[in-house]
Amino acid sequence: MSETTHYSTMPSPVGELLLLGGEAGLTGVYMQQHLHWDGPRPHWRRDDQQLRQARAQLRAYFAEEVRTFDLPLALPVIVTGIRIVLVQAIGLVTIAALIGGGGFGIFIFQGIGQTAMDLVMLGAVPTVFFAFSSAVILDAVIDSIRGSAA
Repeated sequence: MSETTHYSTMPSPVGELLLLGGEAGLTGVYMQQHLHWDGPRPHWRRDDQQLRQARAQLRAYFAEEVRTFDLPLALPVIVTGIRIVLVQAIGLVTIAALIGGGGFGIFIFQGIGQTAMDLVMLGAVPTVFFAFSSAVILDAVIDSIRGSAA
């Protein structure tokens, strides 16, 4: 089950800000001028109370009362996104061989061209190993972050 996305808006000297968060903490702050700004999504829930701490600290910052922030960030959510992108990137790097990028993809495509499964495996097994091991390592990091936050 996915976590509900809470949002809040607030005025600021740089324009209206959209704050996003969930139970884990703040996940994003967007300005109206942001390239992908299109306002809150229909399935998000407005919850000024959930994001009150972020709103208060941003107000104090814009009033020049503070220069630093002490907000709980949704670090596990952010690291999960990094894990997904990293695993996909490792898998897609093999395709770089098609444009002369080298790497394990060379073995895979040569093996396919020569119907040599040993060459395909020579390129595929390390790629799968790197993708899987990076996912396991980042999952351990996510679990340790969640464990230390509890």
